[in-house]
Amino acid sequence: MSRSVSAVVTRGTECLGVVDEFGVDVPWWADVGPVVATLTERLGVRVVVLRLLHVTGGEGGRDGHVTYHVEAAGPPVRELRPADVEYADLVAPQRFRSPWATSAGLRELRGQPPSPRSPGTTRTSCQPCSPPAGRRQRPRLRARERE
Repeated sequence: MSRSVSAVVTRGTECLGVVDEFGVDVPWWADVGPVVATLTERLGVRVVVLRLLHVTGGEGGRDGHVTYHVEAAGPPVRELRPADVEYADLVAPQRFRSPWATSAGLRELRGQPPSPRSPGTTRTSCQPCSPPAGRRQRPRLRARERE
C-alpha cells in the first residue's frame, strides 16, 4: 500500500475525533472511494469526504499519509481518538479551499437535508459540480445562420 489515510470526523458543528490510520490500495489522493468505503465500514455510518486537510510524504497527488476531513451522517458506532483541531478551525475560510468544501456548502449545492445522504464522493474536487446521475449536460450551440 502506497497511501495511508486518517480522517478527522465531524457531525453537524461538532468535531467527533480522529479515525486511526489505515491503508488503501489506490495511491491517488483525489480517489476517495476506498476511503469512504473503509470509513463507512469502520464507523458504521455513511460519511462524505469534505476535503483533504494535509499530506505527509508523497508527491504529485499520490502516495504518502493523507488526512481528510469527513462528515458523518450519524453518530459513529465506535469511539474515536480525540482530535487536536477545533471544528471552527476545520471550517474557517482557507486560501486554497473551495467555499463549498464544508458540510453546509455541500448540502446547499445538492439541496439536501441537514445530514449527508450520499455514500461519499469519488473525487474531492469535482463531484459536487457534476450533473445528477443519469443526466448529461451538453453545451448549447447556436445554429449558424446561412446567408
